[in-house]
Amino acid sequence: LLYNVLKHSGVNEVMVNLSLQQDNHLLIEVKDFGCGFSENPEERNAQSPTHFGLFSIRERLEALGGEMVLHSARQKGTQVLLRIPIEHSTEDLQPRLVKPVPVQAIRKTHASRPPSEKIRILLADDHKMVREGFCHILNSQVDLEVVGEAEDGKQAITNCESLRPDVVVMDLHMPGMDGLEAIRRIKQQIPETVIIGLSVYDTPDVARWFQEAGAEAFVTKGGPAETLVTIIRKFSHQKKSA
Repeated sequence: LLYNVLKHSGVNEVMVNLSLQQDNHLLIEVKDFGCGFSENPEERNAQSPTHFGLFSIRERLEALGGEMVLHSARQKGTQVLLRIPIEHSTEDLQPRLVKPVPVQAIRKTHASRPPSEKIRILLADDHKMVREGFCHILNSQVDLEVVGEAEDGKQAITNCESLRPDVVVMDLHMPGMDGLEAIRRIKQQIPETVIIGLSVYDTPDVARWFQEAGAEAFVTKGGPAETLVTIIRKFSHQKKSA
């Protein structure tokens, strides 16, 4: 969203307010005093910010039970309100021991699945809310299933080795080992894995970095969710039919 402001508003400052509402919702207000745009769809042009990620943000918020409200006018700036539910546990928080599932058991279970079943996906992104949003979107598809998550490159490699997903969706910038190095190592160890790069930056350089690292494709976080779904299906089916 802030990248949208920087790219389209014509200003380099933005006001961000956060408040916790009584109904356990976090309200985030993002406001700029830039060029703005018409809220009338007939008056929008191809460079309107609504074509560069606002739809995707709304889609992800709704998947989490939240909402987005947009107000804008030409030469008067833009205000975006994000309302996000926050869950509070009512349980008495006590330490509990959970018996881990052996890695070998996980491998055996997934290895025995017939190829006609769902496309299995690993999500790697250091932001929990981003992962949750993608999980809701991808799991809502009848032929897709998110089987694991990772918050950095090293964890992505470990989870890829144990879970053996069909597809890995890999963020570019993560703490520790970044996405590019993780892609290189996964491709060396498990070359049949389809890897789709993910970034907030939509530039030729980013696309080239992902390609050189070994990723099959690259999508932007601000693009429509349907683009990611389509690319996952395309390259997964190509691998299985090869």
